[in-house]
Amino acid sequence: MPSQFPRPAHRAPASSAYVRRLRSRLGSLCYAAGLMLVFALSLLLLPADSGLGKLLRVAL
Repeated sequence: MPSQFPRPAHRAPASSAYVRRLRSRLGSLCYAAGLMLVFALSLLLLPADSGLGKLLRVAL
């Protein structure tokens, strides 16, 4: 008895590869933005009496 639904193709269309690449790039961008945010927050939360904290406070 033949199936009513066509079998899916083995190869995905070219647009699928583009969407996958776009999602991967967006994920990488979000990851890098998160790392920069954590780094900036860690610099802002340094105590004022530490060496780098003093340098940052004087610069601001």
